[in-house]
Amino acid sequence: MSADAVLSVQGLTTEFRTPRGAVRALDDVSFDVRPGETVGVVGESGSGKSTAALSVLGLLPPAGRVTGGRALFDGRDLLAMPAEELRKLRGDDVSMIFQDPLTSLNPVLTIGAQVAEAVLVHREVPESAARERAVELLTSVGIEDAPRRLDQYPHEFSGGMRQRVMIAMAIANEPKLLIADEPTTALDVTVQAQVLRVLAEARDRTGASTILITHDLGLLAEMADRVVVMYCGRVVETGDVFGIFREPRHPYTRGLLASRPGATAGARRLPAVPGQPPSLAAPPSGCTFHPRCELSRGREPCRRDEPDLLPVDGTGRTSRCHYHHELAHEEAR
Repeated sequence: MSADAVLSVQGLTTEFRTPRGAVRALDDVSFDVRPGETVGVVGESGSGKSTAALSVLGLLPPAGRVTGGRALFDGRDLLAMPAEELRKLRGDDVSMIFQDPLTSLNPVLTIGAQVAEAVLVHREVPESAARERAVELLTSVGIEDAPRRLDQYPHEFSGGMRQRVMIAMAIANEPKLLIADEPTTALDVTVQAQVLRVLAEARDRTGASTILITHDLGLLAEMADRVVVMYCGRVVETGDVFGIFREPRHPYTRGLLASRPGATAGARRLPAVPGQPPSLAAPPSGCTFHPRCELSRGREPCRRDEPDLLPVDGTGRTSRCHYHHELAHEEAR
């Protein structure tokens, strides 16, 4: 783990109570976020991306609980922090942009009241000053005529505008760490580009380290410095974004990259990762990816032994694959 990390997640394990018993949604998840960098977390739905963020911030639903690990933020363990202290931290030093702004914003409060509240909860300032700050924030994220729009309600804003409001609220107190959970879901391509530009500008203006949770590999290529690939509640590969895209060292990462549509794809059928993600209630033995893995080819170690997340040939990257070196040989050929 990096000594200068803003956030260092170490061995994070999270379980959910279900009628079938406890289900492990995260298993020994570890990664760092360094000052000023953007770490992209990618994987299929159900891989544990959002659960990791909610676990770190103490926002799990009642059925979930963290059963192990640490999450060190500026040297303090968020997982051991009293609830009141963690509540003060959220929205101040650490902020999160949630996936669906329509359900995250209160429909019966004005936009101005909600943005100003993000300031008032953490700063002792007059309401007039908080309202002025709200105007400044909305203007900074590209909302025109902000003084008038303060008195409107969420339903009077488009999806892209609501997401801009969420970004404004998240950067209200200039956090050290910004977590964006699928920030462009359900937005059309043009609006996605606008929201991403606003997010990048906000990140650059505040200097915040960023965790970008997404299933969009193109988004990672554009915005991330490093990538954490998750599968079945575990980290299966980490590395710098250029290395991940150029030479993936886990077959799951390679499958994700191969399934990307491209401008020159034409009418060809896109390759897909075969099979379906396993049930977290009954994961396969050995490597959890081996039933879907073309590299495994039924080999005994893949079916029997769970691989560790190990360094890859002095590259600064890691892979959870018994035969990751074979991928390097294939790339060379």
